Amino acid sequence: IKLTANNLESLIIHDNGIIELPLQSGINYKNVNVIGTQQVIPDGFSTPLIFDTKVFDQGDEFSLSKSGPFTAHADSATNNLKSVGAFASAAVGMWCWNLTDHTYVRITAVVDDDNVTVTPAVNDTWDGDTFWWFNSKFVADEAGLYVVTTTLSFRNMASGKIGSLLLFKNNVITRQWGGYSHGATNTWVSMTQSAELAATDYLEILALHDHGSDITLIGLDQTFNINILKVA
Repeated sequence: IKLTANNLESLIIHDNGIIELPLQSGINYKNVNVIGTQQVIPDGFSTPLIFDTKVFDQGDEFSLSKSGPFTAHADSATNNLKSVGAFASAAVGMWCWNLTDHTYVRITAVVDDDNVTVTPAVNDTWDGDTFWWFNSKFVADEAGLYVVTTTLSFRNMASGKIGSLLLFKNNVITRQWGGYSHGATNTWVSMTQSAELAATDYLEILALHDHGSDITLIGLDQTFNINILKVA
């Protein structure tokens, strides 16, 4: 049995009773270090995760873009980040990752191709540093209930410290899951959470830890990935 919508197969019931929903919203992305380095998370800062490689994306709902490397130009204590031609295709809400000192800022306005305003403020420590900008979020096409599953691993986190995954909806935190390190070893954290979304609502996953210094994530298929599935 097959049902179609707009000339596309939307429901298939096979002879063995298995039901297939070819158009059902669902994504799976992973991090395999496309930027060329494993992602580094600074201490005490809620940091957006880069899921840089598509496994599948049924409705093209995951917004993934990245560009770099660029050389930053910044004065002391300013909300302006400059780099010649760097922001021609950038947009409000995207993130900039300083690969030199592993700080992150979010774009709040695009002034022109060479200049954006950001938060938090950058200062002269960014001047001359290398950075990328990126976008890594799920944007719902249809309203409904979605299930989100994410996994990552903090490398060599100190004993007694906590690494967390944070689920943000429309830039507001809705859930936080933490993993406790029982020794100076890799600490895995997994999160499964439902989210009620309206059309165009978006989800982002951020990471947070209290290790005391920067931590490098382990960028492997099974340790750094996100799955989102519409269930109702």
